Amino acid sequence: MLKQERTHIDKAGLAFIVLKGWKSYNPDSLREQLKAHGCSLAMGNKGPVVIDQTGNVHALNRLVNMASKAEGKPLKITAK
Repeated sequence: MLKQERTHIDKAGLAFIVLKGWKSYNPDSLREQLKAHGCSLAMGNKGPVVIDQTGNVHALNRLVNMASKAEGKPLKITAK
């Protein structure tokens, strides 16, 4: 929560953007969805990450899990 206050990036909003791209089942579509919002996809030490507009890193699996849970259809995506 502190990171969100400091960067003014809405993590829940970012999570829904990621989930929308994730549901397309097409990595290129996910990358384009992120790019349209000033974000990018990269490989972190433990798995794929999203780099937001401020350069902060967010675990892709955590964003997908957060948005799907809020949507009422929880997915359990792991970093592997």
